[in-house]
Amino acid sequence: MSTVPKIKNFPKDEKLIALTAYDRPSAISADNAGVDIVLVGDSLSNVILGNENTTSISMKEMTYHVTAVSKFIKSSLTVADLPFGSVQSGLQTASEHACELIRCGANAIKIEGGEEILELVEHLTKHGVPVMGHIGLTPQKVEQLGGHLVQGKTLKDSKRIYKEAKLLEDAGIFSLVMECIPLQLAKKITSDTDIPTIGIGSGPFCNGQVLVFHDLVGWHHGKFKFLKKPFGNVTKEINNALSSYSESVKKGSYPSIEESWSVADELIQDLEE
Repeated sequence: MSTVPKIKNFPKDEKLIALTAYDRPSAISADNAGVDIVLVGDSLSNVILGNENTTSISMKEMTYHVTAVSKFIKSSLTVADLPFGSVQSGLQTASEHACELIRCGANAIKIEGGEEILELVEHLTKHGVPVMGHIGLTPQKVEQLGGHLVQGKTLKDSKRIYKEAKLLEDAGIFSLVMECIPLQLAKKITSDTDIPTIGIGSGPFCNGQVLVFHDLVGWHHGKFKFLKKPFGNVTKEINNALSSYSESVKKGSYPSIEESWSVADELIQDLEE
């Protein structure tokens, strides 16, 4: 069973597997697959709720999905994203939101950001709330960044991201997500920190990888440089199943007699009396 200490001290010669889950089916599938970390990500804003960005998700929606997912996780570590608006509202509100996610079933909280969240990270970890960091492309700042763009492409930006990684480690995070940064920078940070790094769009040198469940299985999969081809094609299978169902109903072959309940014909005849 995955725990925070186990993840923090994960062997450097092994790879961590992380995957998002937003509901019962994805939670059960991820847990049964033996992934180390199940992330209830604020990406559910885009993937499940159809919003344009992650900043549209509310705390109420996050707690709803964390509760739903955590019920079905038996062996993975459940991590929940602290949604947009929490950090921006100050230390007290952010802390209250983090504790609420823990009460809903999360084992740890993931927070996007660098120097601006150090005080919050130190406060939470000091009071028993494990924190996973997230640097590089931070989707909650997509408006400020000008889009979902690769980060760390200049020396100045690389130095900032590297510094953030070191500061977050010192502040007490137990692991670090690095999103869409050059593989050379990801390799350097991985080498120079004692906590496991988890990459998405950051190359093969991270200690582990994380993907969105729906992207991985090819369920209305988007196009990403870091995932040129999904590991499955669920959309095709679902479309085939729906077409087969529709055809069967139209032809009258579904439902069959064997798929129905029956009573004695005499009972129905007696209805007319």
